[in-house]
Amino acid sequence: MASGVKVSPEAEATIAQLRSRALRCALFKINDDCSQIVTDKTYPKEDFGDGATGEDILDALKKELPEKEPRYALLDFSFVNEESHARESVVFVAWSPDSSQVKKKMLYAASKGYIQKAAGNVKIVQATDPAELDFKEVRSKCLK
Repeated sequence: MASGVKVSPEAEATIAQLRSRALRCALFKINDDCSQIVTDKTYPKEDFGDGATGEDILDALKKELPEKEPRYALLDFSFVNEESHARESVVFVAWSPDSSQVKKKMLYAASKGYIQKAAGNVKIVQATDPAELDFKEVRSKCLK
């Protein structure tokens, strides 16, 4: 038996919405009975306006991440590469603050592969502190 919990159909639908660019960001959590990964919050494109940058999305995400609870997030991250071309990547954030309970951190770590698989080809960022979600750091991961 594999460890961790699987992605709910509702969360899979949210991932599809993000991939179709209907959403700019989505937060996911493991439900209260620890049986599946569910959608916690979504941010439609309209919440940010047409000129929203990857930095705007990260700023909004940092405000929503709980201080003592792990979460997963997917972002439609826009940035400019070294050749000054506009680019977009889907970024997966595994948020696991140091202040989280060890048991929760272990469950989120064990379940991470399920949501990454559901999300498909994504750039991965692991963060334990909001400072690790710096625009330049995330952009550098997208350029690799």
